[in-house]
Amino acid sequence: LLQDAYSQDAHIRRCMRMDLMAVMERDPSRRHGVGVLLYAKGWHALQCHRLAHFLWKSGKEHMALYLQSMISQRFGLDIHPAAQIGGGVYFDEGTGIVIGETAVVGENVSLFHNVTLGGTGKDSGDRHPKVDNGILVGAGSYILGNIRIGRGAQVNCRSVITKNVEEFTVVAGVPGKAIGKLPPYVGPYPSKIMNHALMMELTNTESDVGEGVGI
Repeated sequence: LLQDAYSQDAHIRRCMRMDLMAVMERDPSRRHGVGVLLYAKGWHALQCHRLAHFLWKSGKEHMALYLQSMISQRFGLDIHPAAQIGGGVYFDEGTGIVIGETAVVGENVSLFHNVTLGGTGKDSGDRHPKVDNGILVGAGSYILGNIRIGRGAQVNCRSVITKNVEEFTVVAGVPGKAIGKLPPYVGPYPSKIMNHALMMELTNTESDVGEGVGI
């Protein structure tokens, strides 16, 4: 199955290479590519999802759902095979990550453990988040509903986000609030900077941090 997917879908091959480079760039414990291929659980789970997504698009939904179940049991995370995930995505270990059916994850995104991209209830149809390029989502965060997280945003650890987030914005808290804009040096990819203390270095200060701006 994997060989068929790679031979028929150039996008999968491209994303696999980008995912491998993402782990090498963002995980200091991975010193060479062989270590990623052998031991990086998050990378393994993501490649298995790409196969499940290929099967889903090919009309083999039951096989895709079976593979999803196997991924969940083996790697401890749950991604619906219909979820769309771009290249250069980094799962830090991957444990506890949940991504719903209609979620879309852009390119060069970093997700830490126990992140949920989920719905808000029993709504049907398009009901899951759209996460744009270059975003960092900290451990234990929940992004819920059909909302958009703008390019280059950062969601700090243990936040609950239920409303749209503007580009290049750092959000934190329960419920999530904007606490400022990203410093100029970060550029569009906080997912690559991987600085969870970024909220202490924001160009916006005191009033924004103290009261927050509702999102």
